[in-house]
Amino acid sequence: MTNQRLRVAQEDRLRLVFDDAVVALDLKYGITFGEIAELCGAVACRHEGAPVAIDVMLGQVVPMAVIAAASMARAPRRPGTVRHG
Repeated sequence: MTNQRLRVAQEDRLRLVFDDAVVALDLKYGITFGEIAELCGAVACRHEGAPVAIDVMLGQVVPMAVIAAASMARAPRRPGTVRHG
């Protein structure tokens, strides 16, 4: 892969749904499934019963050039200007 600057478009998140609450947590980059399981266990101790749903959302790493091109495409044009590129 080329050495391009990258940006995370969406953060890594963990959401646990219990009968009595919904808990959402940020996940650190590179977390393992074992660490997620330990985290679920630690959070479950503070709520009634096991989670009824677990949702893991992983962010996407997007090259900055793609983000810049998308924002240029959405930028409004002033009358009489020509876009090159």
